[in-house]
Amino acid sequence: MTIIGHLQRGGSPTAMDRVLASRMGHSAVLSLLRGESGIALGVINDKITVTPFEDAVKKIKHLNKELVKMAEVLAM
Repeated sequence: MTIIGHLQRGGSPTAMDRVLASRMGHSAVLSLLRGESGIALGVINDKITVTPFEDAVKKIKHLNKELVKMAEVLAM
């Protein structure tokens, strides 16, 4: 069996990936038990954070054009 996300990243999940997945899953369950919905979980300064979707979509991040160009070159 192949998990596309792992394949795209270039390999099997690391211990850090597995711990992060467990932390996020635990936080998601706790959020549901509190009746929260319409939220996004993320990590800021190594802490799991909850952001309402409405707030998350208001923040616009511009792409670093140099990094995009580098990714295009490396993808060849």
